[in-house]
Amino acid sequence: MWARSATSLLATKGSLSCSSSAFQSFLRRPPPPAIRQFSLTPSLFNRLSRPLKPSRYASRQPHPIQQPLGSVGASPAADRTPIGRITPTRVSAAEAIDGGGRHTREGSLLTEHEFDGFDEEGARSSRDRNVFRPLIWSLAVVGGVYVGAALLTNADTDLWAEKLGAGSFWRRNLPSQKEMMDAKRLELMRSLQSTVQSLQRQVASFPDVFKTLILQTYVSVAEYWLNTSEAKRFATVVVGVNGLIFLGFRSPRLKHKMMEAFRHTPSSGKSYTLLTSAFAHSEFWHFGFNMFALWSFMPSCYAFLVHGDRHALSSFPGMAESTAIYHLAAFYVAAGIFASLGSHLYVNLFTLPRFLSSLRQSALLHTPLPRLSLLALARQTGNVPTLGASGALYAIFALSALSFPHASVGVIFLPFVSLPITWGFGAMIGFDILGLIRGWKMFNHVAHLSGAIFGAVYWRYGCDLWDWLRMTLSNRPAKRPAV
Repeated sequence: MWARSATSLLATKGSLSCSSSAFQSFLRRPPPPAIRQFSLTPSLFNRLSRPLKPSRYASRQPHPIQQPLGSVGASPAADRTPIGRITPTRVSAAEAIDGGGRHTREGSLLTEHEFDGFDEEGARSSRDRNVFRPLIWSLAVVGGVYVGAALLTNADTDLWAEKLGAGSFWRRNLPSQKEMMDAKRLELMRSLQSTVQSLQRQVASFPDVFKTLILQTYVSVAEYWLNTSEAKRFATVVVGVNGLIFLGFRSPRLKHKMMEAFRHTPSSGKSYTLLTSAFAHSEFWHFGFNMFALWSFMPSCYAFLVHGDRHALSSFPGMAESTAIYHLAAFYVAAGIFASLGSHLYVNLFTLPRFLSSLRQSALLHTPLPRLSLLALARQTGNVPTLGASGALYAIFALSALSFPHASVGVIFLPFVSLPITWGFGAMIGFDILGLIRGWKMFNHVAHLSGAIFGAVYWRYGCDLWDWLRMTLSNRPAKRPAV
């Protein structure tokens, strides 16, 4: 055969024993297609004649290069040895999640000794990044929001107290809270009437159809705003902000950016999303249910901050205030932050360490997985994005239930059924405790419970802190407001 002739020819290292014409005829014969791209040497010929040993990573369907080169003339099967083993490149799961990562200096596999180091040193850095930073950020933001709210409340109160003659010879005491609120409403009515008259002059040259439409629309909105309480006005603003953010989530162009800015992931290292996630909803039913609950319970929360048991619980003498809108806004922001913070800390202090502890005892630690894959599994334990105003609503619900325990609430799906608010609140808390114990994943039960705890604590101690803060930042003497 041609292969044996070629082998004997190369073995002679250039000394030909055949005739010149036979040699010329041999050179004119084209080589077989299977080996046309190779330069035949004895070592390469022998190696190519031996089939590959199937690898455990290889597909069941053999690759063409693994087929025996029978046309070349293979050696017996007993003498065949594999060229080598094909091992696929291992891609770390962390690269798919975080876009890449650094391997350890010791190698690419996570040994038990390295895992211990990660659990001690890596967990320490993770604790600084995912526990202390968000905690300090939350306390600083909430403190700043409350200081700003107290300063704005004092400034507005001083303004209206001066307008009503406080400090004059005929009125030495501060006006009552009701007097200041009534004066503010009267001023708002005059401002809206003045705006209507100005708008009439501006649209006088418009066609009657457009002129009527513009004026009627403005009058309807102005009357609603005038005849609505401060609690409903604040609820309207919050619903509007949540609605705009919800529309951003529905936009294909903005959806990715909205997810980055308005979803909180406990392992992301971001702190500002503790606040922004409390104003975001990605599903219509989630948005609609939360905004309906916000609209229903906001007036009772406002009433506690202004009237009734709010001053009976406070150990400070209290101060007259012309508005409680800033106090309500500070409470809502603080409730949203602390509800998100409770869920965040639960993941990083309990869920993730428990996962790492179980991982050390499992067989995964001794399997040949890349190091970054194991770290990615640990990271994924706290990598569940959360969003929604439910935590802040639980704080409002808790404050309302404790302030007005004899009130009744209706069931959204059963409009003709009502039950005591304490029963409804207790049922919701029981459901979240059961979901936390059972490990249900549909709702963020920890955020709900954190919001409820914040509302309960605020019902007892929050008003004392608010009065103390206002007294500290004000130069006026304290005076219990007349209701």
